[in-house]
Amino acid sequence: MVFTSSIFVYVFMPLFLLLYLFVNKLSEKFYFFKKIRIIDILCLIASFIFYMWAGSFNIVFLLYMIISAYILGVIINKTKDISFNMGIKYIIQFFRELSVGRFFVAVGVVAAVFLLYRYKYFGLTLITFPNISNIMTPIGVSFLIFSLISYLVDVYKGADAGNLIDVALYISFFPKVISGPIILWKEFSEKLRTREVSIEKISSGICKLVYGFAKKAIIADYFGSVILLIQKTNGTVIDIPTAWLICILYMFQIYYDFAGYSDIAIGLSKIMGMEFDENFNFPYISTSISEFWRRWHISLGAWLRKYVYIPLGGNRKGKRRMLLNLFIVMVVSGIWHGEGVAYLLWGVMHGICIVFEKVMGNKNWYKKIPDILKWLLTMFIVMMGWEVFRLGNFSSVIEFLGILVGINRAETVTCTYQYYITVKLIVMLIIAFTGAVIFGLISKMELFGKLKNKPPVLIGEYIISIALFIVACVCITNGTYSPFIYFQY
Repeated sequence: MVFTSSIFVYVFMPLFLLLYLFVNKLSEKFYFFKKIRIIDILCLIASFIFYMWAGSFNIVFLLYMIISAYILGVIINKTKDISFNMGIKYIIQFFRELSVGRFFVAVGVVAAVFLLYRYKYFGLTLITFPNISNIMTPIGVSFLIFSLISYLVDVYKGADAGNLIDVALYISFFPKVISGPIILWKEFSEKLRTREVSIEKISSGICKLVYGFAKKAIIADYFGSVILLIQKTNGTVIDIPTAWLICILYMFQIYYDFAGYSDIAIGLSKIMGMEFDENFNFPYISTSISEFWRRWHISLGAWLRKYVYIPLGGNRKGKRRMLLNLFIVMVVSGIWHGEGVAYLLWGVMHGICIVFEKVMGNKNWYKKIPDILKWLLTMFIVMMGWEVFRLGNFSSVIEFLGILVGINRAETVTCTYQYYITVKLIVMLIIAFTGAVIFGLISKMELFGKLKNKPPVLIGEYIISIALFIVACVCITNGTYSPFIYFQY
């Protein structure tokens, strides 16, 4: 089941939200229902159904993750202050200073990373199931592993370990289980305790939800269909303008696809009384790669900062070490996104750009470069990098880059770029650019902050939301299945 499937939009989501609001009222009125945590049980059942929809093995894997996380969390919570030297007198200094809790954190993290490595790059399972020779990779495995690591580390650092229901809900919470946002355990457990359903949150959450549906079903899927049409009619035999058109279309597709998913997840959570931070903040207005990563997939950046960058030393060990740590973080990000040389080089490229910006950022010549030129260069680097995601392997990327610069020329092209550039495509590109760039620039203006909560603006937002939802529903009903791009990660 996916957010933009008919079964989710017309059956699962409305039924769940109606039940959730009803059960929430019961919990507010009757202490018994609150005590037995009926609302959390409802969320768990819904999450298991949502995740299991893709296949029975998925739910087995999910339960395995939940039970493993809970058991390790209990052990870590009880042993984090116990040192090995309390029971063993003669042992090397490393283990004398190593607490039992930290040891189990290390074991859990290593096991989780190994599990992720085996599933993502080999599609293998560590558990033998009878009569099953080839188990598919569980959906959202990367996000599940990141949640597991966050839970183990946060518990060791003093966060409340929670009970089995808390852990199960954190790991399986259906709005974020497949493609994020990546919510840290400490943040999630706090939101779980302090959540409060209100009319304001429901209305705001619905608007966010609708924007997510519109981004995915109206814009991202349309651009995806045009790219698919080009590939079907021409394959790799395309002219130079068509190749550049694909780059531009995919750049908008991947943004609206992933930002749309995040908006739906955040909107659903807000309706349920839990407010999570934005996962995208207009990344296509960035004038540097560093700024881009502060605006793109913000939850991933926060996770990498807390669990990779800071443990490596952060900026506490001098500038050179800081630059090395930043580079390592981007390489890890590349490896996390996919296998092969292409993803590794994508991470290396972004790492080199960030290091360069940190070194040259205070130079006078760098400061004098107009922002428009910095923006154009940043967007060019980002756009070229996205071709790794679209094509997936190094040889295909090199071949496509050859087409872009005219090295690989086709003798005959079935359809040139004029065939694909229609009035509808031009209008959709203008809409996409406005939403990703113009609105981002407007949001930075002081006047926007003053006007956005005014009644006329809110009423206009509700009217636009209703119109967008109707159009999105039409697109979902009439369109074909189009999985979210980040499902593979």
